[in-house]
Amino acid sequence: MFISKLLLKAILLPVFLMVCFIRTWVEVLSRIGCVILGIFYLVMLAIIVMYVSKQMWGAVAISVGMSFGAFLISFASVAVGMALEGIGDKISEILAS
Repeated sequence: MFISKLLLKAILLPVFLMVCFIRTWVEVLSRIGCVILGIFYLVMLAIIVMYVSKQMWGAVAISVGMSFGAFLISFASVAVGMALEGIGDKISEILAS
């Protein structure tokens, strides 16, 4: 039993290190992406207001769709980060036992 636990820990340690490395980069890129998305949303707001004032409803719909797509991408990146965090926590519990 002891040898199997030791073997499992030896196998999971590199996996844990890779998950932590990927999780760190996903978090960094997510934070940078949030800043960029904030600027993108401000620009899109100005574009949408301009299109509404010119009553270009098709362009308004496309602009709103692009903004929603950017939101979905940012939401997915945060979801991946949370999933990696959960995986890292489970592996660290196994390594700590």
